[in-house]
Amino acid sequence: MDARELSSARATFDHPLIDSVALPVSEGRNNLWAKTKEAFKYIYQNHLDDADWFMKADDDTYVVVENLRYMLYSYSPSHPIYFGCRFKPFVKQGYMSGGAGYVLSKEAVKRFVEDAIPSPLCRQDSDGAEDVELGKCMEAVKVLAGDSRDTGLECCSDNAISFHYVSPNQMYVLDYLIYHLRPYGIVAHSQPLPKKLSLGDIVRVDDLGKTTLKPSAQQHRRYKVSSNRGKAGNEMQEEVTFSDMKAKEPNT
Repeated sequence: MDARELSSARATFDHPLIDSVALPVSEGRNNLWAKTKEAFKYIYQNHLDDADWFMKADDDTYVVVENLRYMLYSYSPSHPIYFGCRFKPFVKQGYMSGGAGYVLSKEAVKRFVEDAIPSPLCRQDSDGAEDVELGKCMEAVKVLAGDSRDTGLECCSDNAISFHYVSPNQMYVLDYLIYHLRPYGIVAHSQPLPKKLSLGDIVRVDDLGKTTLKPSAQQHRRYKVSSNRGKAGNEMQEEVTFSDMKAKEPNT
């Protein structure tokens, strides 16, 4: 799987050297929601059969693709599900923070483009917080907000997937520390692959046809830690609504 399936959201013209694609959207942060919709439409039209999962992340996000693949191994791309650092407010099932990235299954991309974007249940203009609006659309077409938390240090997972707010120099530092540094005497150990999960292992469907996550299937999953100016944290993934966030603009 290529984690760069979505071209840079800031691209305003085609550039083959950086693999960017021009989108019919004006530049600026206020157009992030429009850019996200157009990017996924481009993926749907040109690359849907090239990968099983599709990730959107900001260009100041460092992604450990190997850990992303490891986390997704249990799930089928035919599952209507997406993962990220889940924030609880604004959407009943929560929404995934846009900055450090979220990843959609192939089925989730299909539902988003075919059913959600044309629907009046999804915001039709260009305004709004991109990650919140995507979360509302996902819920409207019954795409699950997956729970990818696992165990690790208090701040972060042992299999962290992405780090946000990473400067260009820090990108090189992270790449060196992860892929090149080998402390003497410490032998790397392999991890067994997790078991494959069926959709029935992940969800339950109630009498109203609303699909919700099974609590028992959530706790061992993993995703990413969002780093804010050097301080990694995933505290916003708790199943609570933080009162101090109600008046804040969601982070995209």
